[in-house]
Amino acid sequence: MKKLFSIIAAALFATSMFAAQATITPGTNGYDDNTVNGKAAVKVGTSSKGGDLTVTVGAGATSLSLYAVAWKGVTGLVLNITAPEGVTITPNSITLNPNDAISGSDKAFTIDDVSGYKYNFTISGATAETAFKFETASAKRFVMWDAVYATGSEPVTLEPVIAGDANFISSATVTITAEDNCEIYYTDDGSEPMLLAGEVSGNTKIYTAPFTVNETTTIKAFAVNLSTEVSSNVVEKTFTKVAQYDVAEAIAAGLNKGDVIVLRGVVTNMAAKGSNFATYGSLKIYVKDATGAAGEFQLFNCMSLEEGKFTATTPAYDAASTQWADFTSVTDANGNELSVGDTVFAFGKYELYNEVYELQQGCYLLDIIPGEGVPAQTIDITVNEGVLFNSGLIEEDTYFWQVQAQNDDYYVSLAYVGTSDAVAGTYTENDLSASYSVIFDADDNKITMASANITVTVNADETIDVVGTFVGSDGNTYNLNLHYAEPKAETTVTVNINNATIEEDEGLIGVMGEDATGLWVQLFIETETLEGSYTEEDLANNTSIWYDDENYTRVYTAEFEVTANADGSYTLVGDFLCYDNTLYKITMTVPAETPGTAINNVEAVKSNVVKAIENGQLFININGVKYNVNGAIVK
Repeated sequence: MKKLFSIIAAALFATSMFAAQATITPGTNGYDDNTVNGKAAVKVGTSSKGGDLTVTVGAGATSLSLYAVAWKGVTGLVLNITAPEGVTITPNSITLNPNDAISGSDKAFTIDDVSGYKYNFTISGATAETAFKFETASAKRFVMWDAVYATGSEPVTLEPVIAGDANFISSATVTITAEDNCEIYYTDDGSEPMLLAGEVSGNTKIYTAPFTVNETTTIKAFAVNLSTEVSSNVVEKTFTKVAQYDVAEAIAAGLNKGDVIVLRGVVTNMAAKGSNFATYGSLKIYVKDATGAAGEFQLFNCMSLEEGKFTATTPAYDAASTQWADFTSVTDANGNELSVGDTVFAFGKYELYNEVYELQQGCYLLDIIPGEGVPAQTIDITVNEGVLFNSGLIEEDTYFWQVQAQNDDYYVSLAYVGTSDAVAGTYTENDLSASYSVIFDADDNKITMASANITVTVNADETIDVVGTFVGSDGNTYNLNLHYAEPKAETTVTVNINNATIEEDEGLIGVMGEDATGLWVQLFIETETLEGSYTEEDLANNTSIWYDDENYTRVYTAEFEVTANADGSYTLVGDFLCYDNTLYKITMTVPAETPGTAINNVEAVKSNVVKAIENGQLFININGVKYNVNGAIVK
């Protein structure tokens, strides 16, 4: 047995003469990047498959002890242990105790020999290194901590655990823990810690209390039991100081995907989606440089706001629309509410995704500095022609009037609710539908409305002018000067398509085709079986009718029926009132031999290049892939 009075180097401690810590290897459903109470934890199991892991012991092992616990609320979870031929382990099956602190993420709770989470096993026949399989057929999760084993009466000293934030901003606190009655030796320069004749040697230090590192540092440590004088293996951990960038600096730095950085920027827009926002986040924040330099970053789905530093209010939920409203607030510990124009610091992994600079999902806020931001700008948007005008649409006695316009830099949508047939008048944000009154810039960034003051004038020649201001959520004021030609009168168009096709896409069934005049029709129906009667409520958002290669309109109301014929063909017949004030009376027949085939005939679909305005965004559809005007794929 090695004693402290001998010349001891850490590299010599792990020899076959002594028992060592058992090793745990996760199965395909496990991962081991967690610690609980300073113990390395292996989290196992998924919602769809059972979990498994392997525990390996050294030659001559006669006993095995480990800590394990079932996920929150899980009872009766059985672990079965399989031994290789010629080796036995007793017991070979255990039922894990649950712990209510374990849920979506590990929470601190007590782990000790009397907590009910320690399980002891007897081993026989392990004459060589032996691997035991721990597994459950259940889909329930569990957590297991590093196991220890002993060979006969030989003592074992477990490796110490080095804890602290592996990536840090300004400094990190390093804590090293070990078993009771152990002394810990470490180095902070990457060299091997060692003892010489019982005294620390080289740059080795004795650990007494947590300490701070301010630069990228590698810590190496081992523990020595003061009673048995048996040492552990050397463990190490690197603490990395994360580089900080402004938006323009990060774009110019030539970063690689996955590089961890801190990003500083000024908030230009925010959006919250998803359930239980206050717990899980899903907050998208868009930032630019305080200098106004070109370029923008998206902080994509801040899935966790730094614990103890930020609070968030859950968005209101509209059961009728099944949509989440914008979040109410995100506030830091000082009471600063996150707002457009604030400077924020965020921590995350860099990525350039479809020409959009991002911090990947899982990034989180570090700080909010209120009142620092790019000064608000005044932007003129003038459109004189080439716009789509929707007029006189009435639903349940509520008047709805919408204009859409675009030039090379901006797309504008204004929707007025409760107006008269004449539409002339002055409107503020109280008269506008917030969901449909938006501006998109040249980069397809959505700017929602903060306030508005719009005057609509009907001229003697029946043209229409829309003049006024639109103050966006980005703090900028947009001066609008939009001139519209005479609204298109309601017309009826008969469409006969004798060779339509069917395409299935993520639970939607699309019926589409082209008539003899070049009119292209596309309808995506939310249904499992095509035959039946439908209205506009059954159509997916991307349901569309193109009336030529350049122009596009969307269905407003619809009544149609799909019939399955005896020969295996389908016939679709119905009326579609669209936003261009046209009533389309459509008949489409899908021949029996074509169902289930995708559209791939370039000539038949006009090279599959169709310009469209969908949700206020100009895009090009090529073989089912959507691109924005800059060539980036639309998510």
